[in-house]
Amino acid sequence: MSKKLNFWTVHFNFGYEYCAPYSQKSDSLGKDLVQVRTIDPGDRMLYNFACIRDWEKFSLVIELNGVITRDLRINDISIKDSGMHTLDGILGVQYHPVHNFFINIGVRGTILSSVGDRENNLGLIINSGQRF
Repeated sequence: MSKKLNFWTVHFNFGYEYCAPYSQKSDSLGKDLVQVRTIDPGDRMLYNFACIRDWEKFSLVIELNGVITRDLRINDISIKDSGMHTLDGILGVQYHPVHNFFINIGVRGTILSSVGDRENNLGLIINSGQRF
């Protein structure tokens, strides 16, 4: 869903992915692993909120992306990486000198929280691309 509000454009997306948890029980040679490794914790809810301010050759982008996985249990044992909430916050500038080429420069902060645990990351984003 998108809405233009004076100088800003606001975008909001909401979704749900339904999938079963996937675990790796053997390695690439077919040998059983000592400890089962969870590759994908299963169902997740996704959301995205972005505000964009456009000028002639520049855009200011403020974006929040979130992923929430529900707490899954098998035989009363919680599956690793389930019950997590990951939130990415992006503040950046997009430079588009010509119609189909852009350069993104920004800062990305991530908060990863699980039952009783929390991890924070901060990083720089620099990329470019071409629209066809």
